[in-house]
Amino acid sequence: MCKSELNASALEVNPFKDDDSNVPSLSKSESESLSSSSLNEWEYADNYNVQDETGLDYSWDYSEEPHRSRRMEILKKYPQVQKLFGYEWKTKYMVGGTVLLQTYLSIAMRDSSWPLFLLVIYVVGATANHSIFLAIHEWSHDLGFKKPLHNKIGSVFANLPIGIPYSGSFKPYHMDHHRAQGVDGMDTDIPHPFEANIVRNRTVLKALFMLTQ
Repeated sequence: MCKSELNASALEVNPFKDDDSNVPSLSKSESESLSSSSLNEWEYADNYNVQDETGLDYSWDYSEEPHRSRRMEILKKYPQVQKLFGYEWKTKYMVGGTVLLQTYLSIAMRDSSWPLFLLVIYVVGATANHSIFLAIHEWSHDLGFKKPLHNKIGSVFANLPIGIPYSGSFKPYHMDHHRAQGVDGMDTDIPHPFEANIVRNRTVLKALFMLTQ
């Protein structure tokens, strides 16, 4: 996590804007510094045991959050990447089919045996829901339709089979995550200290934590 103060100017730049008007050019020295390994700038905890008032802490990084700088560097070196920017028109049809599948299964499986029901919801239902989660994520970046409003409506529609109405609140929190990645108190994707205290530096628990996200 980044322990330094978030640069206010970084919040003013939209990292998802298709044009390059907000991306300044890099000097040779800046490019060379960006290409150096960021791993050397990390302060690693010894078995997740950096001591603070609670006895445990995260691994803290005092360097710049790299995503925006890497974006600038990539666009400078490979400007043709911008041709890949923009919305994906096929997503809405995939989501429509997935919502219909989930609706059909909710009806077709109502009288099935418990073993078959559990198998179908785990293999088919969970896969379909995960696909919908990803679509809502893409549409939170306005990458499904040309107009932001249409992306919001599409997200609400995709949210229907999930049952929990989360698409509306997902976008603002997710944008905070992108604008302040790794910043304590702002990035909502950082594990809560309670979670971190349970997982710690244990490989199996890390894997379980990742798989249940």
